[in-house]
Amino acid sequence: MKILFTISLILTMLSCGKTYVPVCRHDAVYHAITFSDIGGHDVRIAIGPSREYGVNHAQAQALIDGKWEYLEYGFDGRIQTGRQDSFYPEKYISVKQFMRLYIRNYY
Repeated sequence: MKILFTISLILTMLSCGKTYVPVCRHDAVYHAITFSDIGGHDVRIAIGPSREYGVNHAQAQALIDGKWEYLEYGFDGRIQTGRQDSFYPEKYISVKQFMRLYIRNYY
């Protein structure tokens, strides 16, 4: 899991750092791995079309007290449970599956 965390952190810094705009794929992996490592929760990635942009979107979820909660950045920069972003989740996959899909399609 530490290897995936390191990879997600590097990907976030390389692409988001250049544009200063978060990329959902990077945030989803970072949020899921961090929440899993820190809280010991089961995590997954929700994927589906964006309501606003017409492209696919990804957002991490953690299983907390038997319910899948969406993860997001808090005002202090920490990862916390939050609202669902503006998208229609069509499928849910593991972080490992998402990384395979992500690497194959984007790099």
